[in-house]
Amino acid sequence: MAPPDTIARLRPLADDLVYLAAPEPFRAVGAFFTDFREVKDDEILQTLRAVPPPV
Repeated sequence: MAPPDTIARLRPLADDLVYLAAPEPFRAVGAFFTDFREVKDDEILQTLRAVPPPV
């Protein structure tokens, strides 16, 4: 999902732009998710630490 105005701004910056839908009007990202709870900083840091460093 992407807001139509964001698609218009990104299109000239890429060779190809892929998105599932661009609903009009685009209200809020959270409206498209079953669970859009706030993620705590500790949870983000724990997740980032679990990812191996790039080679």
